[in-house]
Order: sequence, then structure tokens, then C-alpha cells
Amino acid sequence: MDTVTHGLQLLGEETFDLYIAPEAANCLYYGSEVVTNLAIASELAVGSVEEALDKLVGDVSRVAGWFLQFASGGLSAFAARHLQEHAGGSLVEVEIEDLPHIDQVRIPFFVRSN
Repeated sequence: MDTVTHGLQLLGEETFDLYIAPEAANCLYYGSEVVTNLAIASELAVGSVEEALDKLVGDVSRVAGWFLQFASGGLSAFAARHLQEHAGGSLVEVEIEDLPHIDQVRIPFFVRSN
């Protein structure tokens, strides 16, 4: 049984209504989220909600790390192939020293973009 079918079965007797509207935000997206979230929750299958969330966050963090490694490698390969020739061979790696610790960095919630 695939994950979507399993997620739909987890709905049980719950009412599952979808409201279609002309706006993009009021369509089938929520329905797919409910099915996916139920399927993920059942796959976690651990004793408590706290354990389930810890497992989910750990899994998501690990996969995000893999994605970042892949993206970094892709960006490096792109830069080596395409940017080096446009810069006339003058691209150099620079090491920045004396950066503040992440706990010392403060970014205001509202910032001007212009």
C-alpha cells in the first residue's frame, strides 16, 4: 500500500471536505496536507508526541543537510565551469576572519529592501 492510500485510510470517519474556489489558496492543497501529515504521523509510530516530533525534526534536519551539501556542490561546479571564464580567471577564495558568533547577530524583523 502506498503512503497516500495509507494516509487516506487514516482519515477514518473524519469528514473530509474540499472547497474549490477561484483563488489559488482555497483549493486542494489543504487536502493533500492532511493526507500527507497523517501518513507521516503513522510512519513515525513512536510512543509519544514528543518522541514523534523529535524523530521528525531529526529526519528533516538530516535530509536538509544532504540537500545543502548537494546544492553547495552544484553551485561550486557551476561557478568553476561558468563564472571563472567570465571573471577572466580572477576568482579567488577569500577567508573572512573575526566574524561575530551567531548568538551575537541580531536581524530586525522588519527591514527595508530598498
